[in-house]
Amino acid sequence: MVIAELAGPGDARGLVHTEPVAKRVTCPTFVGRDAELSQLERAAHAARDETQLVLIGGDAGVGKTRLIDELCRRLEAAGGVAVVSGCVDLGDVGIGYGPLVDVLRRLRTTVGVEMVDGLLEHVAPELRPLLTAGRSRREARPGAVLEQTVALLETVGERLPGLLVVIEDLHWADASTRDLIAFLMRK
Repeated sequence: MVIAELAGPGDARGLVHTEPVAKRVTCPTFVGRDAELSQLERAAHAARDETQLVLIGGDAGVGKTRLIDELCRRLEAAGGVAVVSGCVDLGDVGIGYGPLVDVLRRLRTTVGVEMVDGLLEHVAPELRPLLTAGRSRREARPGAVLEQTVALLETVGERLPGLLVVIEDLHWADASTRDLIAFLMRK
């Protein structure tokens, strides 16, 4: 991360911060939010039998990410798998299916390239162009991407019943990601 400061508009004395950037500070002990965490744990447990979709809302800085971090930590300690992705604020220019691509990449890292690539080949071939360098994401047909994302997540969920997929900052989602989330909500 590079932090650039300008003393004022049009000032050429731009300073670039080269010191190490402070890391996010969080308390190692989870404090408060027991009721919310309990609800999320129940939803995660119920997801072993039926897909669950949970939306967490709140003002910036209220602790949504810390709550998710704690849920993921507990889920992984119990043998589950958590994959966290997010949307990025790019203004009017969005990266089509950006969070989905990130989820697929993180799944490859977390559960193995062979498993995910095998599923992409047999269950969700329309998702392969999203991961293939040099190929356009436009090659993926939107309707097929929606259906095959569901099929892929269901198949991974059957093999890994403790699967949790988190997509943060949905308010910054591009149109294709919003469509995907809306489609997942109906399943």
